[in-house]
Amino acid sequence: MDYPTDFAIITAYPTTGESWSSEKLAAQVQAFEAELRALGYRMHAVTGTSGDLSHQEPGWAVVLPPASALALAIAYHQWAYFSVSAQQLTLIPALAEWDALPLGDWPSRRR
Repeated sequence: MDYPTDFAIITAYPTTGESWSSEKLAAQVQAFEAELRALGYRMHAVTGTSGDLSHQEPGWAVVLPPASALALAIAYHQWAYFSVSAQQLTLIPALAEWDALPLGDWPSRRR
């Protein structure tokens, strides 16, 4: 896939330290995808991972304004989401209380 210049990567998985039942998780993921589609955003399935690949979360790469990305991340209980701007990947806090964390070049992170 050819990715746009600027987009967000957001998941609906529990990142606030909670453990959810498979039913609750499936309902949350389905609601998140339905909301993105209803809003008409351009989106592409993507899996966010930790650097060592020990943690993986299916989510969406979505072309939307930063304020909308933040609002969705908060609404779906995310500590943070990824932002790609000018080919640079940054972890943006949503519910977390830390500063944005630059992660480097987006193309080199894709697998």
